[in-house]
Amino acid sequence: MARLAAARDCSGDILGTAFPTAYDPVMTSLEERAVQPFYLEMMGLNALHLSFGLWPELVTEAKAVTLDDAKWLLRVGAWRPVVMGAWFSVRFPAAEIGQELRRAMAVSQGSLTAPPLAVACVVVSGIDAVPEMRQYVEADPGQDGSASFVAAGIEHLGGPPVGSVADEDRQAFERLVHVATSLRASVTWSRHGRSGIGAWPPCAALGRARHPCSRYARRMAEARGRHYLQGEPG
Repeated sequence: MARLAAARDCSGDILGTAFPTAYDPVMTSLEERAVQPFYLEMMGLNALHLSFGLWPELVTEAKAVTLDDAKWLLRVGAWRPVVMGAWFSVRFPAAEIGQELRRAMAVSQGSLTAPPLAVACVVVSGIDAVPEMRQYVEADPGQDGSASFVAAGIEHLGGPPVGSVADEDRQAFERLVHVATSLRASVTWSRHGRSGIGAWPPCAALGRARHPCSRYARRMAEARGRHYLQGEPG
């Protein structure tokens, strides 16, 4: 799993043919405000190190994303919207978005989308997401180590073992789940006009110092416009 997100190229496009909606390569206004500013920091395992740098903006956008917006992001089929659809879905109950989230998990094509989808499935749907997570692990479409990470999610839920799980993936899964629950808590606290631990970036609770990645983050920001419409499975 160490070779996930950061080692992958930032380009990417269609996740597969399971979604009936055709993807228009021209960015929508929703993608411009809810996907392009965030997806590089939130894809794969990047959120473990980079989410704190955009946390206030991420929480603000998470509050603005509607249920229909989140469903569209998960259904559209392109990997960048799916990444952010996974993260934004954690603010909604399973009865409203669980089906779309689990479906996106089942058709994920690799390490760019699988980790966010897996943690969102755990946070939103719980044990009900095990069949789709298991389907991903058994197919291992990306052959990139992400199957072990998703298997760690099944183990986290107490589901039947599938495949082998590396200790580093167990640890990474617990930490990424914390990012997801922190985002949900931050949206809830902010919505009720409160301040406190719920509004803190997850790195603080993880015991991590601020990651020295400002230069890296700037390079990512510069790459967004160049790479958004280029293609690679996610």
